[in-house]
Amino acid sequence: QRGAAERGRIERVYAWCRHTDNIVDAPSIPGSVEDIEADLDDWLWDSSAAYDGHDTGIPMLDAVMADLRLSGGSFAYPQALIRGVRSDLRFRQFETMDELRGYTYDVASVVGLWLCALHGVRDPWMLDRAAALGHAMQLTNILRDVGEDMKAGRVYLPLDLMQAHGVTMLDLYEMRAGRRPITCGYRALMEDLIARAEADYRFAAEAIPLLPREFGRSVAVAAAIYADIHESLRANGYDNFNRRARTTTWRKVVL
Repeated sequence: QRGAAERGRIERVYAWCRHTDNIVDAPSIPGSVEDIEADLDDWLWDSSAAYDGHDTGIPMLDAVMADLRLSGGSFAYPQALIRGVRSDLRFRQFETMDELRGYTYDVASVVGLWLCALHGVRDPWMLDRAAALGHAMQLTNILRDVGEDMKAGRVYLPLDLMQAHGVTMLDLYEMRAGRRPITCGYRALMEDLIARAEADYRFAAEAIPLLPREFGRSVAVAAAIYADIHESLRANGYDNFNRRARTTTWRKVVL
């Protein structure tokens, strides 16, 4: 029963995050940016009301926010995630890695902090590592989805690192169109970002054995499978424009 209750709480967090993403990426009724922002505002308002204990008439929302409130978790977590997905509506490429890290905190690190709150994890040392795992996993997502994100008009690669490796926006579009092979500079850029993600995976790994047992096992598996996407990216020759790096089912079992 305890395991089922814990799964239910995590499933509700996933459902809340998925719905929040879908407001931006897959709106039920296509509309203007202003319309989508208004939907986000409504969702934030309803989430805040549910967190304060009011009945919104949305059972999932009422339950997930009650879970957060009763665990002592901060409403700043869902608030930050909505802020992060909202920024995609008026996307501006990040000038620096620090700017990108602010974004990965909003859309990923806060989820780890939210789940930690649900499991009674409050030690700042642990929470720093939970946030790092969010940074790492979101950076892996970005590395995996460069071509897909470009189709949506978004390039999450920070300009300072692109410039450091001699990669221009024209290079990206030429490689995506197949008019230019993957360049040495782009490979170096990918390895730079992989190294940053893997440093965060290692930092986060210090805390995983100290998490509640079943929660810790799930986190360890998720981290291992995500980090392995880097090996698939390398195997694809760093082509993340037209090939999707993925961990195979058999490889997941091995991990």
